[in-house]
Formats: sequence, C-alpha cells, structure tokens
Amino acid sequence: KLVKVLGNRRKIAGFLYGLVLVAIVAVPMILMISKVINSFHGLHEIINSIKEHHVPPLPEKISSLPYVGEKAQNMWNALEDDPKKATEMYGPQVKAFLQHMISAGGGIIGAALELIIGIIISAVVLTVGGNKVVEPLVKTLKTLTGEKQGMELVDASGRAIRGVAIGVMGTGLIAALLAWLGYAIAGIETAALLAAITFFLVVIQLGPALVVIPVVIYLAQSGQTGWAIFVGVYGLVVLMSVDNILKPILISRSGKLPVLVLFLGVVGGMTAWGFTGMFKGAIVMALFYTLIQGWIKEEKTQEAALLETK
Repeated sequence: KLVKVLGNRRKIAGFLYGLVLVAIVAVPMILMISKVINSFHGLHEIINSIKEHHVPPLPEKISSLPYVGEKAQNMWNALEDDPKKATEMYGPQVKAFLQHMISAGGGIIGAALELIIGIIISAVVLTVGGNKVVEPLVKTLKTLTGEKQGMELVDASGRAIRGVAIGVMGTGLIAALLAWLGYAIAGIETAALLAAITFFLVVIQLGPALVVIPVVIYLAQSGQTGWAIFVGVYGLVVLMSVDNILKPILISRSGKLPVLVLFLGVVGGMTAWGFTGMFKGAIVMALFYTLIQGWIKEEKTQEAALLETK
C-alpha cells in the first residue's frame, strides 16, 4: 500500500518502513538504557553519601512494598547500625542480584538488536521485491517435496509469521496498552513498567494474571481497597478477555493455523532460541504440521484409489 501511495517507488517505501520500525524498537531501548545508566549513577551517589556522611532513611515506597518491603527495611537497619558487617553479610547477595540484572539486560538488548537486524533485512527484501527473493526458496521446496506441497510449505511459513506477528505480538500490544490504562486510572506510578511486563508475559503465553494479582495484593495491603477491587475486576474482565478471547480470534484470522500448533511453536522457540525464537519455533511447527497433514491426505488418497481399483 505504501508503494502505491509513493507512486511505485519501492526504495523510498522500503526505507521509510525500515526507519519507522527501527525507531519503534530502538527508541524505547535507548530510553531504557538511559534510565538504567541514571539508576547506576544514583546508586553511586548513594554509596558516596554513605561513605561521607551516614546511611539515609529507606524511602517509604520501598519499605511499604508487600513481601520484600520488610526484608529491605531489615537490611537497611542493619546497614545503619553496622555498615561494615552489613556489607559483608549482604554483599554477595547484592552482587549476585546486580549480575543477574546485567545479564537480563544484556539479553533484552541482544533481542532488540536481532529485531533491528531483521527489520533492516526485511526492508531490503521489500525494496528488491518480496516475490523475487522468495523464488529460489519456492523452487527448492518444490524440488524437494513436490509441486503442490512445496507451495503449501511456503504458505505455511507465511501464515506462521503472520500468526505470531498479529496473533501473539498483536495481542500482547493490546493487552499492554489496556493494562497501562487500567493501572494509570488506579494511580499506580509504575503503570508503564507494569504494562511492559504484561506485554512480555502475554507474549510468552503466561498471561496478565501474574501482574494483576500482585498489584491487587499491594493495593489491598496499602489500604486502597476500592482500587484493589477495581484492578482485580479490570484484570479479570478486560485483560483476561484479551488473552483468552481476542488472541485465538486474531490467530485464526491471521494465520489460519491451529492455536495449539502456534502455542507450542512460540513457547518452544522462545525456550530454545530466546525472544525472537517465537518466530522460528512457529515456522518449524507450521512446516511440521503441514508435512504431516500432507502425508495423511496423500495416504487417504492412495487408500481411496486402491478401493476404487478393487
């Protein structure tokens, strides 16, 4: 459609497509990395302040957190009473936590770079002309599996990618936007962060409940019973409906593959190859499913032909 709008100028359309999608992926990553760096600067300032003066009081937002707030307060009290002993006691735990966070951050950055490289390659493919690039693959599959099944495998790969992009990623994006809206209405300051976590959980097929339940507990323990009920009902009615009702509809309309096949592909692919593995896993499962279905149809056709001969 963009090519038609630009008067069949594929290179300009491909460039604009790549630029916009890279910005969508790269800008949030740059902001996140900037915030992490600022957080490390803030931590460095706190450490210098402790060395020069004394341990400042723990912010009430942290100490009032359910489950972890009390432990954090106890650790902070120990640090105030005897900084040297507390450092020796909690130092290995803090170091392990920071290493884990750095490792997780590196994994996220790596996944983002994979997406950016994929976008650039796809922009080049679209610039050249998608059908021309796919022709060698189509010919190879036709040679290996036959005229009919070769085209079916190419079609199955396309349907798997559409199913993940629209059915899985699309559902995650809609759930994240609705989650941000609900948490923002409830006055939760970390609404954007919770929405990002919701997106990730929906994509890996765990659902939004793992975010909704802790938020409800936190609000209830903070004395905000009304908002706790609101978030609970909102999560049950709106967010769970998106995950359980909208996702199968989007998958069926976009990919026309069985939901179970796509689900196994997404989960298995992410387990084996990381975040971008959801596409690889979905393609593998789609090809496997198509081959099995083709063999079953061929066997039934041969059986029918034998019966007619007899």
